[in-house]
Amino acid sequence: MAASSTTDSTLSRPSSIAPPASRRLPRSRSESFSSDRPSTIMGHSLMSPPLSVSPEAAFIAASAASQIVTNDHDSHADTWYDQHGIEPAGETALVSPGALKLVNSFLDQLLFNFLQVSRATTLTALRPAVSEVLKPKLAKDAINNADEELREYLGGADEDEFAAPRGTDSLRDWDVELVWKRTRLRCMVYSSLGDMEEEDEDFYTEQENLEPGAEEQGSEIISPAVAIFLTSILEFMGEAALVLAGQAAHNRMRTNFERSLKDGSKSHHDIADRIVVEELDMERVALDRTLGRLWRAWKKRIRSPIPDTPRRFSQSSRGHFRQGSSPSETARALDRTEETESGFKEKALEEKEPAMDRVEEFVKASAIPLPVGDHDVDEIEVPGLISYSDDE
Repeated sequence: MAASSTTDSTLSRPSSIAPPASRRLPRSRSESFSSDRPSTIMGHSLMSPPLSVSPEAAFIAASAASQIVTNDHDSHADTWYDQHGIEPAGETALVSPGALKLVNSFLDQLLFNFLQVSRATTLTALRPAVSEVLKPKLAKDAINNADEELREYLGGADEDEFAAPRGTDSLRDWDVELVWKRTRLRCMVYSSLGDMEEEDEDFYTEQENLEPGAEEQGSEIISPAVAIFLTSILEFMGEAALVLAGQAAHNRMRTNFERSLKDGSKSHHDIADRIVVEELDMERVALDRTLGRLWRAWKKRIRSPIPDTPRRFSQSSRGHFRQGSSPSETARALDRTEETESGFKEKALEEKEPAMDRVEEFVKASAIPLPVGDHDVDEIEVPGLISYSDDE
């Protein structure tokens, strides 16, 4: 599956592949799936997926990531040579395992949020969900790219012919974590930038007890058209992030090269070092005007895995909490927001015990002074100076 990226830099995608033609027949589930994280959300407040999931995200393989960075670097090599006079290395760029894990985890988070907002695995539900998560400008390019790829797959047929059967599942029954675990496996198989095979999907589906039950249909079934659409979105975002990281790695290499010229350890005739994208380069995505907001929000959710809630709640925004939430759940959400705004000041310390637990995470025991009396030293050094009774 291939489509040209619409990022600022020209990218060369791997050769086109067809999506897997044969899919498994649904197998009955021996036991119900147990989620270790609540599947429901408050409105569209975004959450983080489980930190531990098998397999690790692998939408983009190391070889494909290396090629994306190399292609972008080669397209700018002449310009950079004219500007800086540095002869580029002839070797392909490398992407470190840590950097690759970062970009794949970023895509995992995006996929989770798409499904969290859409609450269904239909194209009609997913398109607006992608727009809401990515925001209009970025979403427009990503969706146009995905739709073009989808048209190639459909060959002029109607999307409805490839859609999953509509079920009667209610929104309350929507298990976003279960659907995400199934969808991520399917997207890894469909990705032209990854190397997961159908046999791998079968293995993890059985190992993680993700087989669809006989009663499941509609919103929890991932059709080929949906898998292609979502995979194309993820590839688009992954390529854009890797291009940014590759450019950051090049700038870091150039700075080191110029420093070496000044200290005499290199000359102008030397060839530049091979570009290696490290984790610090990938983290530079946070500074980009287009992807930075998404990257920073993802990192923030990792540090504080609670839903993103507005700083102030109007009467209308409070109404967006999902129907069925208990008053105590809503109150806890509001308490968290108020505590964040006040900077965990004295008010938080005077509240009930759970609130104190949250504050104490930020208090180091060594920072709390011990009570010191006038005779503490004497009482320690002189035996018998102080006595204790059983009543104390």
